[in-house]
Amino acid sequence: MIGASGRGLATQFIDQSLTSGVFLEFDLSLNAHRIGSFHNALLLLKRNIDRLKGFGEGYLNQRLLDFVAKYAPVDNPIVRSDRVINISNMELMPVFACFDCEENIGSLCIALLKSLDGDNSRLSDLKLNRSNPLDEEASKIEAETTTVEEIEEWIKNR
Repeated sequence: MIGASGRGLATQFIDQSLTSGVFLEFDLSLNAHRIGSFHNALLLLKRNIDRLKGFGEGYLNQRLLDFVAKYAPVDNPIVRSDRVINISNMELMPVFACFDCEENIGSLCIALLKSLDGDNSRLSDLKLNRSNPLDEEASKIEAETTTVEEIEEWIKNR
């Protein structure tokens, strides 16, 4: 691990797919297009890539690099000893946050590719890591996040 790995990821084709509307679904009951599972997965992919890129900047990236420097096995007496190594949760937080984001990106890419091949089961069963490992905090974040349906309802009522 050499810091956050999002630097080489580009989202311009995801952006084009989202703005083109090609992957929107038509809802006959509303007589309008809506965001379906594929379009939503593209949105989640973009969000996770942007988040991973953010890890590669500033303070969090420095914490990742410091972690690697401290625990890298190359000629490191801390790692080469037989004693138990205690690592604080604060040191592990950026490592796990980065890993969770990378795992989400991989899962989303696989689900999207399988869906393009006609297998939508991965999209419907998609389990992503939350942006916060604490259930209570993750629930608060999700409760504060506006859904597409809430936005559509707000627009209709204006």
